[in-house]
Amino acid sequence: MKKREYNQEFLERVESMCLADDVAFTIAFDGNIERTGFMVSTILGRNDLRIVSVRAEAAMKNPYGHSVRLDILARSDEGALIDIEMQRAFHGCGYT
Repeated sequence: MKKREYNQEFLERVESMCLADDVAFTIAFDGNIERTGFMVSTILGRNDLRIVSVRAEAAMKNPYGHSVRLDILARSDEGALIDIEMQRAFHGCGYT
């Protein structure tokens, strides 16, 4: 397999990213239920959630009320649907 070469600007941009960046989140988790489930259970300290879908900014339309845009849709062991959003923090992750 041929090794790719990247310019310095690209490498610096990738180095400054964290999972709060939409691009990094999408690359790391979009569509990967197993990886996302591990992250969610680790961060939230909960083992009762099952990931239903992982879609960076997927829209769920509701004709009877507010629609939502979600990153992770999970279901608790009790059957409740839970919308988990990845929010950007403006401290750390290279942001000031």
